Amino acid sequence: MRVYGIFRGFPGLGRVISGISLMTELKKRGHEVKVYSYLQGVDSLKEHGLDFIIENQPTIQQVMAIGLSPICDIAEKIIGIICRDRPELVIIDGEPLMISTLSMVYPRKRIMAILNPTDLYNESLPDSSARFFHHHYLSAGTALVHGISKDMVVIPNDSQGCEIVGMNTILRTDVINMNVGTGKRIVAILGGGCSNSSENFFKSTVMMGERIIAASREMPEEKFCVYCNDANVADCINTKYKPDNVKIEHEYVRPEEVYAGAKVVLCRAGRNTISELLYLGIPAILMASNGDFRSVEQEKNIEKTIEMYPGKIIKAGRDDNGVYLAKKIKELIGYTEKRPMFVPGNKTALEVIERVLVAD
Repeated sequence: MRVYGIFRGFPGLGRVISGISLMTELKKRGHEVKVYSYLQGVDSLKEHGLDFIIENQPTIQQVMAIGLSPICDIAEKIIGIICRDRPELVIIDGEPLMISTLSMVYPRKRIMAILNPTDLYNESLPDSSARFFHHHYLSAGTALVHGISKDMVVIPNDSQGCEIVGMNTILRTDVINMNVGTGKRIVAILGGGCSNSSENFFKSTVMMGERIIAASREMPEEKFCVYCNDANVADCINTKYKPDNVKIEHEYVRPEEVYAGAKVVLCRAGRNTISELLYLGIPAILMASNGDFRSVEQEKNIEKTIEMYPGKIIKAGRDDNGVYLAKKIKELIGYTEKRPMFVPGNKTALEVIERVLVAD
């Protein structure tokens, strides 16, 4: 059967990597799979050998804060191809207007949304914005809502006829198959890149990197590796008199290389990274974004994670300096409790997908 996917390619890769996991598994099962992403998502799709719906890329003017404009020529071409090819399922992540627009011309039951819990419930949004997102996201026939814990999923009073299925985070297949080995270094992950993000996000990323560099000076006996995935961030951090015990990577590095030998990870509190750390059993210090729309979501992620796994996960506030971080890193290095059992949502998601594919 044919399964097409559309995944928002900015500001990071969070909306792309879960979709890749599902699409690569569906391809292995013999389904005909095609995908589309843009900006930062393109290279990830190519790396996994997935066929594109179209190769064209949008201009910046065709991409809004909430995704691709559904009335630009690229979006219209994608929708036209879907209507021509008649795939049994179209899976869309992070594109509310593409979901609702496609539902006007294509069977709703053949459209599936992949959502974050905050896509359905975010108390920081005004009522009008919440209603906007509900209307467009729930235009799909089915919604897979995945987060650090499935009990973070709040079902709206009016689901608009959309079947909503909550589950734990859909993880990357290469993380699920990974063996992290013995911890030998401190790893910092500064996110999926800043090239298409706000100025505040870029500045907060640099500040986060500077604090980690400061912590490394307090721990000269430890080896640190900082993964930026962004050359501009790496340049800014490198100008701060980087100690000899710190290595900075500014290009994309495969997850098995990032996590291999990590005794402690310092990172932003995004859903995907937290879930990977819980699955791999690596202690972590979590930091929320600053001055960005993701701040509220990441603060909630930290709160829930610490509630579920106290001791193994620690929060660092925006004002906590390198001395504090070094102290907390040392506490986590000595943490010996067994790793928690985090069950990814992949199996549940694939079961729902297969059920929808064979439905009348």
